[in-house]
Amino acid sequence: MPCPGRKPAFYSHAPGRFDGDRIANRRRARYGELHSVASMNGGKVPERNQELAAQITDAGMTIPEVADAISERVQDLTGKEFDYTERSVRRLLCGATSWPHAPVRLALESLFETSAVDLGFTPRSGSSRTPSGGVTSAFDRPFLHEQEGSVRRRDLFDIAGGALFSIIVPSLPRRGRIGQSDLVRLRDPLTQLFTADDAAGGVALAQEAVWHADRLLEARKRYEMSVAVSDALHGLAGQYKAAAGWFAIDADDLTLAGQVLPEALKLAALAGDNLLTVQVWNYMAMRARQAGEGGEIHQISRTALRSTAARQHPRAAALFHCRAAYGRAWRGERRQALRSLQRAHDVLGNACDEDVPTWLGFVNRAQLFAQETLVHSLLGQWNEAVESAQSDLRLIPGAYHRNRVHGLIHLAKANLGARSPEIAADAATSAVHEISSLSGSLRAGRAAARLRKLRGRMETWRPVPEVARWLDFYDTSLSAA
Repeated sequence: MPCPGRKPAFYSHAPGRFDGDRIANRRRARYGELHSVASMNGGKVPERNQELAAQITDAGMTIPEVADAISERVQDLTGKEFDYTERSVRRLLCGATSWPHAPVRLALESLFETSAVDLGFTPRSGSSRTPSGGVTSAFDRPFLHEQEGSVRRRDLFDIAGGALFSIIVPSLPRRGRIGQSDLVRLRDPLTQLFTADDAAGGVALAQEAVWHADRLLEARKRYEMSVAVSDALHGLAGQYKAAAGWFAIDADDLTLAGQVLPEALKLAALAGDNLLTVQVWNYMAMRARQAGEGGEIHQISRTALRSTAARQHPRAAALFHCRAAYGRAWRGERRQALRSLQRAHDVLGNACDEDVPTWLGFVNRAQLFAQETLVHSLLGQWNEAVESAQSDLRLIPGAYHRNRVHGLIHLAKANLGARSPEIAADAATSAVHEISSLSGSLRAGRAAARLRKLRGRMETWRPVPEVARWLDFYDTSLSAA
């Protein structure tokens, strides 16, 4: 019996049984706790939680990041301070914790947006279950991923006729963390924008794409995210900026295109996205051609053809062989330009329809013939340009109104060069009819600008009756637009 006033032995600093326990605990913390868990589980060693490990890997998160995220979510849920340790996360991963406590379980479900069972956890006997037999889950509860309200809609107006179309804007979380699933939702407007572009051209879309890119970049300041999600966010913002550049080019707004495309290139570099980099280079080459900067096209195409993306994707290589051909033609290198065109056709022959990036889908035989028309025209080979333009128009699908407008304009210019103004007038008439399907029509956009330039060339052939009739027809159509 201890003496009165003396503390029991376990308060003593003298070596004893409790010091041995402390040493054992340190060893377990260092080497894991499987042995102790097995001893409490009839000698059965728990299995590693592969499902949770896969979710953490897919999210690009580290163990400290998971611990911090759980702590924050539990604090938001309970309103009390909570510190979930890295050691506790490791217990989840090694299977030592087979069914986390309710707040941690709800935090995990919110973080990875799936149920605890799907995360590899096994409910203990007596855990609450739904009437259907499934484990009660907080998945899809709005306590952390509560949205800014209902999905918003942004209305845009067609420049020509005032036609209204809408872009559905997914809302952002009110606070907390952005994950890969959020980025999947935030990509939806990009698809909607390209759908509108395919249908009627991109004249009214550039500023909208810039708005979505800026919204994503602003989110970096408000939300936490893993390194992988941060890279993906930069990539998605870069895609919006690249789209804005393309829409600006189609709207003949080369100033805006010149502003947003370098920004898109920086974002592609931050994301480490080689394919996006090549996509931006393509738009920069298009802008340079429209601005009459053939030397820049030559430099861009040479750089792009050395890229990993061009080696991996035959369509990308074919596209930049065409760009290189134009750059060489601008420099007066006829033989090298024709050789580059031949390489483009050869490389495209190796392309398959599987795993084609969306933005490269337009690179087909029709597109190559369209590029051929430009190169032959630049070289003054007008008869060859006419043949290429005719081949292009034969292969363009009927729904591709914008491509047909440009193809008809190319054919008209080539026929003027070949001194066939009557045929040129016929092609130009078809172009005016076709352009009515596009946003901006005769008053705005790249196609409208090309038609205005074509009108200037046709004016020199006014004595030809067919040309005179076309000039009157164009002027009347422009006035009515």
